[in-house]
Amino acid sequence: MTNSKPRQIFIVDDDSQLLSLLRDIFEIEGWSVVLAKNITQAKELLESCKPNCFVIDLKLPDGDGNEFIKYLRSKQKAPILAISGEGQSEHNFALPATSQMGADYHLSKPFEPDELIIECRRLMNLDNTTA
Repeated sequence: MTNSKPRQIFIVDDDSQLLSLLRDIFEIEGWSVVLAKNITQAKELLESCKPNCFVIDLKLPDGDGNEFIKYLRSKQKAPILAISGEGQSEHNFALPATSQMGADYHLSKPFEPDELIIECRRLMNLDNTTA
């Protein structure tokens, strides 16, 4: 028996335009999307959902994304994909720290939306035909 419930992705980023774009893209793919603009809002929303995958910005207005990833990892088993808008040298520095905190993958902004979808699918062990 297949589960007809849509996959749920939880995205935390303080960029409203990016949140809107990612919501639209994942909804077109048939995913349920939960959005939060900061860590406080994300923690509140987590009480009422169980995402299959997380996308977390490392720079958030109310705290450190790496610390939030560490918090998530202590409570969730779902894959976590970290994103950041820092330059290449910062990216290289942030990647090991992000992995140590519990992220499964890291993408630097700007990234192609398709790349994000592909990585989320890979982290969830989905092939390209599964919604």
